[in-house]
Amino acid sequence: FYPLSFLLSNFILKRKLTTLDFILVGLSFFFGAFALYPSYFKAYERKEWTTSIKPTFGVWIGLGLTLMFMVYGMMLGETQTFTDAFVNDALIHIMTLDFIALTILSILIAREHTRFWKWTLIPLVGWWAILLD
Repeated sequence: FYPLSFLLSNFILKRKLTTLDFILVGLSFFFGAFALYPSYFKAYERKEWTTSIKPTFGVWIGLGLTLMFMVYGMMLGETQTFTDAFVNDALIHIMTLDFIALTILSILIAREHTRFWKWTLIPLVGWWAILLD
């Protein structure tokens, strides 16, 4: 989810992506979100576009699906099962840390680019708020 949202957000923020950015996105599918950190903290040059394209409808659908899955997970998920999996399964452990790292990263990015950055304190929901601004 995050590597694709990284590309989408760079498209919407009109940033020029370099070859290194695409390499890091590819590596993030193998090494997790930690591979995206260098790309987020470098200075970017803005593209000049003649038209403004903003996929508002798609963002609202993404926000709705995200909220639906969050409610589903909170209502039907079992905390004890997740805790056991977190302690005993390395994949769950790494993916949880990866999720936390990218949530923190989205908060840092949002503070620079949007007035709705406080929405990023809610994991995943805030990312859609950035795209709506």
